[in-house]
Amino acid sequence: MKRRYIKCLLPLSLPYRYVNVHVWQVRVRALFSYDPTDDPSVPCLEAALAFSRGDVLEIVSQEDPVWWQARHDASDRHISRVGLIPSRLCHER
Repeated sequence: MKRRYIKCLLPLSLPYRYVNVHVWQVRVRALFSYDPTDDPSVPCLEAALAFSRGDVLEIVSQEDPVWWQARHDASDRHISRVGLIPSRLCHER
C-alpha cells in the first residue's frame, strides 16, 4: 500500500509543532458487479455507488461495518464521486 503524509498542527505545547500523520490508501478490485437499484437493503439509493466486476475502487471510509464509502479509482479525483458500497460483511450475508 502507498503511504502519504499529511502535515498538520497539533497543540502539543506552545508553540505548535509539525507532526506527520499516516494516511493509508486502500484500493480493492471488485469481484462482482453491484447495481444499487437492484438492492432493497441500500440505506440511500442516491448515495450508493454502482460498480462492475474488475473495477478498482478506493475505499474512503470503513467506519460503518455494513456500508463503506468508496469512489472509482481515477487519476482525476474531481470526476469520481464518493458513494456507498456494500462492505465485505454485507456481501457475505
